[in-house]
Amino acid sequence: TRRSSDLLQDTLLIITADHGALDVEQVNINKYTDMCQTFLRPPTLEARFVNFFIKDGQKEVFKRLFEQYFGMDFVLYERDEFLASGILGSGEKNPLVDGFLGDFMAIAYGRRSIWYSTGELVFKPMIAEHAGFSEIELQVPLIIIKQK
Repeated sequence: TRRSSDLLQDTLLIITADHGALDVEQVNINKYTDMCQTFLRPPTLEARFVNFFIKDGQKEVFKRLFEQYFGMDFVLYERDEFLASGILGSGEKNPLVDGFLGDFMAIAYGRRSIWYSTGELVFKPMIAEHAGFSEIELQVPLIIIKQK
């Protein structure tokens, strides 16, 4: 079997990606109605890096329920804790960040990912996903082929 790279001459071929990926188990959180009732608006961002906006007076309830249902697979950060963590990098904070971030951010390190349906979104099964804290997701693949 010939590889496409075999057709090249005097070439250094570098193949990479911006992240790794992990086989996941998708969980529809709509079935956790007690937790969903604390949402001010639907969760945003990624299925393994989830941004939650919570109703006034419901933050402790949300935190307790999220830890109960997902604490074994996600790290839950309160907004200020997340901003202080350095996850977004160092330097001057972009002024748009304040409008994008909710009250809590949850980042996966286990195999589960979160799906939330608003009725408008159609569920798309995914075998693998990215954006979490697992070792596999944090590794960046690199392939180098030198053709003479």
